Amino acid sequence: MVIKALLVVLIELMVCYLLGLFINKCILKRESNIIDSTLIGFFAYQIMCQVMTLACYFTTGVVHQLSYRWAVVVVGFSILSIIVCKKNLKMDAQCVWQTISEEKVTYGVMFLIVAAFCYYVAINGETNADSQYYIALVNTTAATDTIYKFNPYNGFESDAFFLRRALASFEGHSAILCQLSGLHALIITRITRAVQNVIMTSGAVYLWGQSLFAKESDNKNKKICALVGVYLVLQMVFACNYYTNAAFFLQRAYEGKAFAANVVLLYVLYLSWQFVCAKDKKQLLVIGIVLWGSVALSSSAMFLVPAAAVIVIIPDVVLELWENKGRKRCRE
Repeated sequence: MVIKALLVVLIELMVCYLLGLFINKCILKRESNIIDSTLIGFFAYQIMCQVMTLACYFTTGVVHQLSYRWAVVVVGFSILSIIVCKKNLKMDAQCVWQTISEEKVTYGVMFLIVAAFCYYVAINGETNADSQYYIALVNTTAATDTIYKFNPYNGFESDAFFLRRALASFEGHSAILCQLSGLHALIITRITRAVQNVIMTSGAVYLWGQSLFAKESDNKNKKICALVGVYLVLQMVFACNYYTNAAFFLQRAYEGKAFAANVVLLYVLYLSWQFVCAKDKKQLLVIGIVLWGSVALSSSAMFLVPAAAVIVIIPDVVLELWENKGRKRCRE
């Protein structure tokens, strides 16, 4: 079961990468690396699932039908990406191989640290009333073969339309994985989702490292890998102590909220900073994809993620307008 759960993680990451590569090369027409493509693909992946889940929610409401259709769509997009981006796949593979081969020990240590945290969150995730609800929701959805029709607490059928739950389709997606893989909801949530969260969080920190140490000539890769390791260690050390209770971080890595707290916040802040530095309007489209995809992860992200982007972008826009106004006055 553990091997199966980890294979699901690997397959999902590969699908996200292929989808992100297609978006970068064919839609945005911009250069990207494997981590950036995987993260963009992850949010596009959530958007696709949200749209298909909503369509199923208002029609048949049968999960196994949604699962088969979802599998067909994902395989179709993956094949299309491989055909269209064949050259880019080879280039990315060569780039990754060359980077790792130059710093084998450094990347080996980083991979061991990430693997250790994957193991830790898979067996030590926090369990309380809130987190038990989400695991029960995935299990109820998969077991009853219906989308959010039964209350996971008491088993009662509900006829009311729950907009917040319908938009945040992340648990529905986990139920689809349960049906396709044959794994129990506990395995998908506590292993597949938790491991995926740690890996993608590490990827987002790695992107920040590339940006922070872009001008470094010596030991650049070592500094980036060290940043990933230090971030994970400090996050776990200060996740739950007397002074703070940041329980939505790696302690509850399998929830949509935890993905929002880890992956989404880091990535949207990174994208916003890149936009401020480069003023590339395509970056705004990527931010838009992330904002939409984050809605499918958690209802909390609907407010949290736009606020994070605004905090970075708006001051720069205001400052630029102020400077332009000053230049205009000088000319007059």
